[in-house]
Amino acid sequence: MFPSNSFKNLFSLQSKIINFSEEEQQAIWTCTAATLLLNNLRINDSKTTGDDSCSFVNLGAAQNITTLLKVDFDTFSNSLLYKTRVISGEVIQSTITKEECLVYRNSLAKEIYSRLFNWLIKRLNYTLMPSEFNEKGAVQQYLLQNYLHIGLLDIFGFAILSKNSLVQLFINYSNEKLQ
Repeated sequence: MFPSNSFKNLFSLQSKIINFSEEEQQAIWTCTAATLLLNNLRINDSKTTGDDSCSFVNLGAAQNITTLLKVDFDTFSNSLLYKTRVISGEVIQSTITKEECLVYRNSLAKEIYSRLFNWLIKRLNYTLMPSEFNEKGAVQQYLLQNYLHIGLLDIFGFAILSKNSLVQLFINYSNEKLQ
């Protein structure tokens, strides 16, 4: 699952400095891969009539995502391809348009990325915490929330491109979260 060896070595070195465990490193790569694979997930609406729903064009990508995230394939598919409501205790599923499926897909990718980003910032803050804050009796959660934070400034601002890539989306999203 790791990228090329040179990048793996660089990430391994950074992980040693930040003290990421192997499990944490794997979780970072899993979330990143799932976010990127979600962007590659294509939806087909050619069969959408009446009770027929949209479908995945590339079923393999959907299966890879569910394997990475360790979720049930049918649950995953239903959550992206149908609108589900509970009315008077009865579960009702209805078909949705391709555009709505894409909104659901993009929302899931954004949520995974957002949670990973927030976790990384908290994890970095914990690593940068002075050793005296780790003393017995210190309330780390209180200290993390009230005293320590990472602040970054992007002096170049937002790029105005004719076509924004997924990387540009991540950069812009990161800037928005940090402001």
